[in-house]
Amino acid sequence: MWRLAFAALIPAIAACKGGGAGAVPTQPILSSCEYSPERIAAFNAAGGSAPLAVATQPGCRFSVTTSDGWMRTEMNEPFNGPLQVSLTVDPNRSFESRSGVVVVTSADGATLASYAVLQRAAGCLYSIDKPLQDTFGPNGTYDGAGDGPVPVQVRAQPATCQWTAAPSVSWIRLVFDSSRGTGDRTIYISILDVNRGPAARRGDVVIAGLSGLNPDTHLTLTQLAAR
Repeated sequence: MWRLAFAALIPAIAACKGGGAGAVPTQPILSSCEYSPERIAAFNAAGGSAPLAVATQPGCRFSVTTSDGWMRTEMNEPFNGPLQVSLTVDPNRSFESRSGVVVVTSADGATLASYAVLQRAAGCLYSIDKPLQDTFGPNGTYDGAGDGPVPVQVRAQPATCQWTAAPSVSWIRLVFDSSRGTGDRTIYISILDVNRGPAARRGDVVIAGLSGLNPDTHLTLTQLAAR
């Protein structure tokens, strides 16, 4: 679902010294460490994760930080190279692109290498007209006389954007042919299965674009257990 591309930019070689705090290396610290050239990571508006390779000699120590809260790595403590770091980027729920930097630093804070991160603007944005969470009793949408599906208004910007709505679990159903639409449209959610389990259960209705390039939105539903 996530599309990302890595393209080489201007080569840059940085040197680091082997001293400083951090994990004890498995091999002797080198007196001079060369790091990979700067690169660029490009993400679609939907975001996602991608491996970021920090190429250097064994024994070279470094830390990894990010410039913005919408992106993060799985690690930032001092490590020994070479190493592959997982970079995760949040969905961009904006019609403007954004950029940031992943920085590889030495133990004394010197920049060893940097990776530009670009995220494209959203082409379509989806939302609903109610809070993103809702709770139902053990009988769901059944009121004793029949099913009373819950209407939820889906809004799409711009109005030409197409989307699909899909439950993540079998006990949530969409009725009245409301599993897809273009622009603003009402979907109808039905929960007819009684929750006879020992605990409450949760599922989502996911509204997503057809391309997979734009952020989706989730309506999380909780059905309480029968007592």
